[in-house]
Amino acid sequence: MPIDNISHTRRVQGRFTNRLGERLPAAAEAHRPQLRPLAQAIRIGNAHPLVTAALMLSVVGPGRSPLPLPGRARAGGPPGAAVALLPGAVAALPPAPAYAVDPAGDMLERLIPVRPTLPDPATGIEPTAARLSSIGNALLTACVARPRHCPQAILASSVAATATVAGAAVDTAVELLLQSDGAAAAPDPSMTERADQVLHHLPPHDRQALLQILRECGTGPACTAQIRARLLSLPRPVQAAIENVLEPAVVSTAGPAAAGWPPAAQALVPPPPQSWLDAAVSLLESVYDAPQAAYLLDLQEIADATQDAQTDQPRGMRELLANQRRRATIEALFNATGHPVERLDFNITAHDLRGVPRTAWGRNLLLGFAGPGAPAHTLMVVAHGDMTGTDTHSSGVLDNGTGVATLLALTRELQDLELPRGTRVQLLVTDQGERGMMGAKAHVQRCLARRHCPDAVLNLDMLGRGDALAISGSDQRHLFSMDTQRTDQRQPGVVDAHEAHLRRLLEQAATDLGVAQHPRRAWTQISDHLPFQREGIPALGLTRMTASELAAEADLQATYAELLRRHAAVDWGRMDDYLNGRLPHAEHAAMRDRLAEHEAISRRYRRLGDSTYRASVHNGFDQLDQIQTRAAMDTLNVVRHTVHAWLNDPDPALPRS
Repeated sequence: MPIDNISHTRRVQGRFTNRLGERLPAAAEAHRPQLRPLAQAIRIGNAHPLVTAALMLSVVGPGRSPLPLPGRARAGGPPGAAVALLPGAVAALPPAPAYAVDPAGDMLERLIPVRPTLPDPATGIEPTAARLSSIGNALLTACVARPRHCPQAILASSVAATATVAGAAVDTAVELLLQSDGAAAAPDPSMTERADQVLHHLPPHDRQALLQILRECGTGPACTAQIRARLLSLPRPVQAAIENVLEPAVVSTAGPAAAGWPPAAQALVPPPPQSWLDAAVSLLESVYDAPQAAYLLDLQEIADATQDAQTDQPRGMRELLANQRRRATIEALFNATGHPVERLDFNITAHDLRGVPRTAWGRNLLLGFAGPGAPAHTLMVVAHGDMTGTDTHSSGVLDNGTGVATLLALTRELQDLELPRGTRVQLLVTDQGERGMMGAKAHVQRCLARRHCPDAVLNLDMLGRGDALAISGSDQRHLFSMDTQRTDQRQPGVVDAHEAHLRRLLEQAATDLGVAQHPRRAWTQISDHLPFQREGIPALGLTRMTASELAAEADLQATYAELLRRHAAVDWGRMDDYLNGRLPHAEHAAMRDRLAEHEAISRRYRRLGDSTYRASVHNGFDQLDQIQTRAAMDTLNVVRHTVHAWLNDPDPALPRS
């Protein structure tokens, strides 16, 4: 190369480098020290034409870098890849299986902090690397075709390559600056959570129709067409809401952009996103199979019936009418499975949760599945079907539509099974569970009178949220007690061999399925297993909650138990004598101390209030959009596996293989 041309080239490149540094945005100021090596690298010298060599190497084709950048997955292109000698010809290369990296890209990336970009879908090559390869092709072609003009080609190629990498560096600097200001992208939710969000944005009628398609049709082409048609029929605001839910997961389907000037201009044009419709259809079909769709559809119908019955009704009649409609809907759902339901009407006088005696009327629903021969072993699975909280328009879908939907799923499975000889599974939907567990108490009285109580009972309540399972056994029943209970009922219950066996099966099923379980602690679930436990019938309660909710519930129950003890320590019959100063001095002082202790623990109990476990039910928060489908389905699978394990091994006295 002539000396004059080299000097001219140095001057031109020096001016360009200075102007580049002056015009970098303020966002890149922090990265200016890292740009200085680039300014040195692009000065062409007699002995070390670095940029020229790098650009020439870029046309060798995709290959594996000898010094891969840390934290970046790379894979080489196929051996013997074609070499293009014309600008932009690299776009015609066949798709590479992963990132295709060229030596020039590696060299320049070591000189400037440029973050890797996604490869073009059609070529598998990164955009920055593709542009550098195109510049190298142009340089090689010019030098081969017209050697006399090679110095000018080197200058132009160096400028173009410098601007390409500098443009990517500016983008990186701006991104780093934004991140340093605390801007962080929200974590991408799981597929199931996004699918739930899509469903929850649908109007109830459309959600129900879509779930019916997923339950009855499946995932064939005809079903896909039906799902697409249903989504396309939605109002535009609903479609926009779904598109917003899917936005973090939408995959670009943009093809390679044409190389041109200025370099990095492709970053200014957003790639066309995948159609929200295609993304929604793919997501729904991949998440919801027929059993899961049936489960959600059952919840939808129970919730709709509960809330429809509250519309335009007097406030004092809402709960009665809502529970009547709810019970009729639950019975119809069981009848729709083809298995007959036995109605068990009851009229019972018993104490409610506050210890107040009351008379209750209601109707329990019972289904039975038995193997050949007389039933020698019976497992009962229970869930209360009623709800409360109509004053704030609760749908009762968490408490306890999830338990009822689990029984419906078991019904569809058990009716197609041939149960082992001598085994029986009963499914019981109790009424008046929210009014002192009256339905469960009525059934306990009934089975004791007829002497056909089950060997073990598994009660299901609030299964659709929380991070782990919580199991409540007979040895924990005393942690919720009332003065109106018999003395023997206010003590820890004896864990029968059948109950211990059922607990082992339940815990083993959860372990095998990878479903988390809370460790045992001083807490009891307040639900329909308690009446069975108090009469000595082996029973377990099963629910889901978070660790913080379990801790808060245990603290609340311990405080309440202490309040009962302080209450019992006060001789309330002598309260008038105390207030009127008629007690002897010593007795007056003792009474004063007991009342102070009672008042202190009473204030603490009131201050604790409800945990979020209870604050999320019996009010308007208990709606379908609060259900975590994955949590509900995990719990359903645990219950299914437990029932199957019990059918294969119902007697704890028999040796197990």
